[in-house]
Amino acid sequence: MPSLVDVVLHPERRRAEPPVERVDLRLPLYLGLAAWGVVLVVAVVLAATGSDAATLVWTAVAGIAVGGLGLLWERRNRARYLGKPLPSQEQPR
Repeated sequence: MPSLVDVVLHPERRRAEPPVERVDLRLPLYLGLAAWGVVLVVAVVLAATGSDAATLVWTAVAGIAVGGLGLLWERRNRARYLGKPLPSQEQPR
């Protein structure tokens, strides 16, 4: 294995980069949203019983909002990050 100095001075001696793994991001986004949903339910129950859970409620709301933004980004960029041609770029048959 080449040393760090050798790789910096001679980048052509590096090992080849591994191929990019194309994955569908919807499942982890949905799992994260579900987890934040559970946290929100627990936080609301705690707040209803008199505990000081306002910070936890707002943290869960923020987690759900960020997950929703992630889903919007995923929907708009799915073809690009999965490496599929966009409908406007497909060749006619």
